[in-house]
Amino acid sequence: MIGREVGPYRITEKIGQGGMGIVYKGFHVKLEQEVAIKVLAPEFSHDPAMRDRFIHEAKTQARISHPNVVNVFNYVEDDGNLFLVMEYIRGETLENRLKKTGKQHNAGPVCLSVLSALEFMHARGIIHRDIKPGNIMFLEDGSVKVMDFGIAKVAGEKGQTKTGMRLGTLWYMSPEQIRGEEASVSSDLYSVGVTLYQMATGRVPFGGDSEYKVMKAHLEEKPVPPWEIDGTISRDMGKIILKAIAKDRKDRYQNAREFADELKSLESRSSVTPQLTAAVPMRRRFDWSGILTPITRPNRKYLLIALLCLGVILIFAGLFMAARHKKESVFPVTKSAPSAPSPPVAPPAATPVEPVTPPEPVGQSEVTPEKLKPETPKKHAKKKKIGRTRSRGTSGNSHDRSDRDQPAGMGEWKIDK
Repeated sequence: MIGREVGPYRITEKIGQGGMGIVYKGFHVKLEQEVAIKVLAPEFSHDPAMRDRFIHEAKTQARISHPNVVNVFNYVEDDGNLFLVMEYIRGETLENRLKKTGKQHNAGPVCLSVLSALEFMHARGIIHRDIKPGNIMFLEDGSVKVMDFGIAKVAGEKGQTKTGMRLGTLWYMSPEQIRGEEASVSSDLYSVGVTLYQMATGRVPFGGDSEYKVMKAHLEEKPVPPWEIDGTISRDMGKIILKAIAKDRKDRYQNAREFADELKSLESRSSVTPQLTAAVPMRRRFDWSGILTPITRPNRKYLLIALLCLGVILIFAGLFMAARHKKESVFPVTKSAPSAPSPPVAPPAATPVEPVTPPEPVGQSEVTPEKLKPETPKKHAKKKKIGRTRSRGTSGNSHDRSDRDQPAGMGEWKIDK
């Protein structure tokens, strides 16, 4: 095929191959326009009914254009073969990227571009039926385009490929397609969900080493939640993916716009969080590597012993201080509240008092509480001059005289003996 001219186009090199046929690079001889030329497999191009259906779909796509869709320019029939002339994309497929990196760091924006293309084509009644990483192209500027719209729909009517597999890679096919039912909008969205799962986690949700196991997984098994595979995946993103790959069509997104709106909402919330965290300065941690790295294994042993000894010393010092504190606090000194000050008592007049001869004990008189009670000083008591006792009277008289001789307000207790 290299160097062959097909209509106004010349084939220059082979750039890929798939179940639908072989893809070559070519250019328009007169316009010098670079194009991609797909030569359809014989089972598609030699069947008259399939040829007519394919040509109809090619004409339909040639009339429409979208920035996320690989545009179809023309089709050419030559020597019994059918050639589809498409827009040439300088870049690589998502499939090749995933083989290199395992994951796609900007899975959300990539998925939004695919959903934009699907929304545009679904509105015109075109179902892709074969969404997979091999049909998603990255341009050199980073933009995304989806290939093979319409071709998959025509080929899907035939249903089988050379290997006996249904059209499309089984890893990305919806359960209804596996059961042989008609594909729909939700079927394409299911395939997008599987692709998004792989971009986020690095693996497909339903794998297996045989076609039977893969089909059985699509029909029966529950996928592992994405956040359990990769902890950096948020639960909100995981829930969006799980809804897209639900077994029942009714549980999935019903159109590409609904799917895209949830992704956009999540992307807008996620874009705010890094800005908030970036505004808070991170505390720098001290780097111990420069100190600990030169320490060899023997030195580490001695260092560990020194640290243990230091720990023992600190423990004993703590116990000693605790015991000392306990000893000092056995008899705590507490301060009593100050008593109310007693009213000032006027000092008695300086009157010379002659010594009084104590009375002779006649008989010990009984002390009653009334006698023990101190006399209350009277405010208007007249000062009396105390003289010498005239005579030694009875004990009771002498006791009364002795009490009168005391200064007022002293409040002393006297007991007769």
